[in-house]
Amino acid sequence: MLSPLYTSARFIARTLAQVGFLLLLAFAAATLIDGLSRGLFHRPIDGVRDLGDMIVAVAVSCCFPQAFLGKQNIAIAFIGTIVGRRLDLAIDLFVALAVAVVTGLFAWQFIVHAGTLVESSEVSPLMGVPKAPFWYVVAANMTITFFMQIVVCIGEIQVLLAERRMSNTIPAALRTAAGSPHHH
Repeated sequence: MLSPLYTSARFIARTLAQVGFLLLLAFAAATLIDGLSRGLFHRPIDGVRDLGDMIVAVAVSCCFPQAFLGKQNIAIAFIGTIVGRRLDLAIDLFVALAVAVVTGLFAWQFIVHAGTLVESSEVSPLMGVPKAPFWYVVAANMTITFFMQIVVCIGEIQVLLAERRMSNTIPAALRTAAGSPHHH
């Protein structure tokens, strides 16, 4: 059974990923239409190139919460067979915490970056659209990603504690006889 925290986090992450996908799809369609308009009518669609990098940044950042919550990242799985299950789980927790710290730092830096854009009144070159709101959305998505990683950390702690309880309740002779990886 999934915890209410994880269920809520999953709903938020999936919804954001769907928004990101729709933004990327819309941008791809706009890019195609812009290319056709340039080729056929020699008339570009001004907003496509002008806002494209910011729209893609928002769209991609919408996908991070789902990727982090789903632990869809690079993992070195063979270490568990070398160091044993409990140490492997402890390493997983350490890595999850490190990823949370780095993600939190990224979120903070995106907030700083957006604030700098506000102070400098930076706008897109052709249409004059302020850039800061796009980067505040990216910062918000990275902050949500940070909280998704905290949910992952909580899950890693729960798995580690459950493993510890299990290994404390199964007698050593049974673990050895069963060939359990819990025996060191």
